Amino acid sequence: MGHKVDGGHHDQLVFRIGDDGSVTAPLQNYTATDALVTRGYAEGQFLKIDGVTNGSNAPVGDIGEVRTGTGTSQSLTTATVQSVYSLSLPAGDWDIQGTVSYTRGASTVVSYTQQGINLNSVSLGALGTYTSLAASFSDTVPSVFTTPVVRINLASTSTVYLVTKTGFTTSTLNATGYLYCRRVR
Repeated sequence: MGHKVDGGHHDQLVFRIGDDGSVTAPLQNYTATDALVTRGYAEGQFLKIDGVTNGSNAPVGDIGEVRTGTGTSQSLTTATVQSVYSLSLPAGDWDIQGTVSYTRGASTVVSYTQQGINLNSVSLGALGTYTSLAASFSDTVPSVFTTPVVRINLASTSTVYLVTKTGFTTSTLNATGYLYCRRVR
């Protein structure tokens, strides 16, 4: 992936490369001199920004930062939205996905599951923020369902919730949640 260097258009991302090879953040107010990138990149060429190849993680606050967490098993109440895990995230633009593992009692019959990402702990969000399955199943093998990837753009530190709503009869149903959050900008 690269960013086109273009000396005359303000809709392009332009970087200043220092003599030591350092690259500044995209310039918001630049001149034609700034746009003419040296060190082998001329106007109209592409500046390639390499990713890491050493297995390291992005530092806190950088694009690519990942935050994850797994909750503990929680007893569910039929037809009630409940939070099965939450994570506090700092300001930023995040892509978030959750996974819920359901464990039934021996005689429990599940009729539907819904699982989603929300900033509210007691409701499902809008269409596109949750998944839903309407089916009857009663085996004791845990069922695992994921949410869609949900973009949440936070202006300040906020708590993100993995919520579920299930319909079941006869016995008990527990759920454990996992959240994966990646800073995209």
